[in-house]
Amino acid sequence: MTYYVPENVTFTGSFSLDNYKDYDLTLYVKGKMNITSIISGKPINKASIVILEGGSVTINGDLSTGTARGTTLITIDKNASLRINGTFN
Repeated sequence: MTYYVPENVTFTGSFSLDNYKDYDLTLYVKGKMNITSIISGKPINKASIVILEGGSVTINGDLSTGTARGTTLITIDKNASLRINGTFN
């Protein structure tokens, strides 16, 4: 499953990065994403966050990559940003 936030678009709200079905989940962000809470608060096992050039992601809450069940990838391109207002592990 793939999600995309295009350039000049701002998403603000709750978002689930919980990959409970254990399939490849990828979030691409070229615009702005302000995640007010991670739905369920579960880890992002086998999920990827790719922040493309000029994109930004702010997470207001904790972010956990979970256990070593699969590969979790967080990629931040040039002139892009990731801010976590909580703990990251």
